[in-house]
Amino acid sequence: MRTWPFFFAVAFLIGLRSPANAQTKPKLQEIHGFIAKGAFKELDPELMRRRLSLQEIAKAGLDGEPTELGSVLTWQAKCEKLDSHVDEPSVVQGKISINLPPNTMGDEAYTTCYYAFSFNGLGLLGTRNELKLVVAEKHPQLPRLGGRWNRDRILATRLLRLGYLKPDPILRQYRDSIGTAAGHSVLEPKSNVLIVTDTSEALESLRGLIDAETLQAMGVPAARGRTPAGELRPPSLGAIASTETIHFYLIAFARWNHFTLAAAQDRALSPKRYPEADVWMTEQEYQKLAAEYQRVNEFVQAARETGGEGWVDPGPARTLAPVEQRRLAIRFGLAGAGPTRANTAKNKKTARKR
Repeated sequence: MRTWPFFFAVAFLIGLRSPANAQTKPKLQEIHGFIAKGAFKELDPELMRRRLSLQEIAKAGLDGEPTELGSVLTWQAKCEKLDSHVDEPSVVQGKISINLPPNTMGDEAYTTCYYAFSFNGLGLLGTRNELKLVVAEKHPQLPRLGGRWNRDRILATRLLRLGYLKPDPILRQYRDSIGTAAGHSVLEPKSNVLIVTDTSEALESLRGLIDAETLQAMGVPAARGRTPAGELRPPSLGAIASTETIHFYLIAFARWNHFTLAAAQDRALSPKRYPEADVWMTEQEYQKLAAEYQRVNEFVQAARETGGEGWVDPGPARTLAPVEQRRLAIRFGLAGAGPTRANTAKNKKTARKR
């Protein structure tokens, strides 16, 4: 049976942005758009455009917990409506860690899985019935994006949203201070989404850096447990450019302060739902989040009244300006509030009657 190489990703890669000493630093790459064509055919468009809940992410084994390679392959094969098959199972075996945040889109998830395999020296081949996971170096027609397959050292992968943060300072710190020589980062600049494959320790440090920068841009000193009101500063204008930017910040604020952020309601532990992020938390945590929203919203109203003129931005190099954000299609990973959607639909129906 004829096999089809998974070569399309080469067209997405612009080239390395890393310096000449790439052997000692992680590699930085860009793509334009997330993957739409799989190993054999177009991906399921409905699944690609849908946000995945935390429950779906956990069921697919994409929640950061070590997961069998075959289980991740099974989810990717589902996107192409194919069966899955691990070639040379005695060689291609082990567990991989892929971490997706809440409300990841289907195309983001598939793309993240693809790079998780590729940067670990694996590749995908499609047939009319199966999606196969193979060792890339044994198939010359496949692109070689990472090093050789080593089941004793499988790197982790994480999808990270940069939101209103400028990507270059983040990538510079990842390249120079956080990432390892085996690491790879892939930036999709239009959506400002970053996919990184590296050691678990490096990925955790990078996640902490992004959250810290997100808080700093909103005027909150990013020192755990030390954010008294007297130390708060006005936010950057880019950090309050839209409702989406505010909720993007609140998610980072909740993570930074170790809020519950549960996938489902537990009335004893997580009785309050934060609809924009589609997560549950304790009553006390929810009240803290509401208070922080009120604080930030005062700045939003002030910025709207003045049009942002004369705004003293404490860190303009940290954030994308509002006009820059409007030119992009930034993905903040927000779910949207259920009641708001219902009210909107009702209003539209009422308008048609009139």
